[in-house]
Amino acid sequence: MSEMILLGAGASKDAGVPGAFAMTDKILTNLRANQRFERQAHALSYIVGGLLFEAGKNNVNPLTPAINCARHEFMIKISEKTR
Repeated sequence: MSEMILLGAGASKDAGVPGAFAMTDKILTNLRANQRFERQAHALSYIVGGLLFEAGKNNVNPLTPAINCARHEFMIKISEKTR
């Protein structure tokens, strides 16, 4: 018999994995530290800014640590088209 355990997002926090905002901040910091990744840092900043703007536009607290994966996919597709 095979067993599967499904863990929610809280499980990663208990394991010491940073939340979405902290992880995004670390990724951006690391990208910006290396000139070679300037375009990637700019693209990620654009996507994050768009997500925060969209939340504010919809009267949602943009600092609420909720991630809308469909919205991420939409913003990534927009950024790919603007290259």
